[in-house]
Amino acid sequence: PEVRGRWGELTLRRVAELAGMSAHCDFAEQASFDTDEGRGRPDMVVRLPGGRTIVVDAKAPLGDGLEALEMEAGSRRTTALGQHARLVRRHVETLAARSYASLVPGAPAFVVLFLPSDALLAAAVEGDRSLVESALQRRVVLATPATFFALLAGVAQSWGQERLSQGAERVAALGQELSDRLAGFTDHLARLGSAVAKTVELYNAALGSFDARVLPHARRLREAGAQGRKELVVLAPVEERPRDPRGEPNEAIDPP
Repeated sequence: PEVRGRWGELTLRRVAELAGMSAHCDFAEQASFDTDEGRGRPDMVVRLPGGRTIVVDAKAPLGDGLEALEMEAGSRRTTALGQHARLVRRHVETLAARSYASLVPGAPAFVVLFLPSDALLAAAVEGDRSLVESALQRRVVLATPATFFALLAGVAQSWGQERLSQGAERVAALGQELSDRLAGFTDHLARLGSAVAKTVELYNAALGSFDARVLPHARRLREAGAQGRKELVVLAPVEERPRDPRGEPNEAIDPP
């Protein structure tokens, strides 16, 4: 019985891996809840985008169903099928009574009961034709590897779209941050350009004063016989002005 119980859990994990959903599934050792029926420990809690979840149980009794599948048609097989169906129905009722939807954050109003093979579900339905409908009325969905894979594949696609959405939001946020930083940087450059323009203005003013007041006097001294060790260098004014990095008119940088 323990090996059969592990079969359901291991198959459940394998289906999650094949669907690419292992990263979004919490297994039995990670989630347990106290219920009126005792401590509930779902075998898997599937996490969906937006904080929603799906509770999955894989503890349905399998013994009678496996035995029935090995039997030839006859009364013994019919009896085993009926017992298998009754045990599965009883497990459905137990799951319904646990009200996982009110205990697990974000859980929908149904629980998935996972059977590790399509043949086991077919055997249960053969033993009780109303089993699936009865389970659905109790908000319990009977699933096999094939149907559960399809469910997880749809969830995986939703996670992919969620990642794309988050990626787009991240790019937009980074773009906004870069734009803000560039704006701050150009402001710094603009202030630096203003300072450079002011320095050029002061330099040209000092050069003009030198040419008008100091240089003529120095020349007269030379003409009078006062010779220096070095020749006086004629300095040129700075004509180039820094441009505004923001591309906006700036009187301090680009005077009219």
